Amino acid sequence: MGLLLDLFNLIAYGIFLKEVKEEKIGRNIEFLKRYGWFQKCLANDELRELIIHDADVRLVIGKCNRKKMKRRFYRRKYQKKIYKVLMKKGGVS
Repeated sequence: MGLLLDLFNLIAYGIFLKEVKEEKIGRNIEFLKRYGWFQKCLANDELRELIIHDADVRLVIGKCNRKKMKRRFYRRKYQKKIYKVLMKKGGVS
């Protein structure tokens, strides 16, 4: 019964999961380069490697909404999310 329920949940929620494409990640990185905090991340070799190669970090960057990020509130929100995943991966001390 539990396996059947898990399978149903996976199918039901799988419809709503979006795959982030590399081109969106690239556009978001270009957008984020406008901000000093992200430039500092790119200047750090360890963080730069995570931003370029780590799938989890790139997924978080790809999910950022550039339209919303033009507003300070959302920019800080996404900044915190990116820092959080970088810390989780061991890139921020």
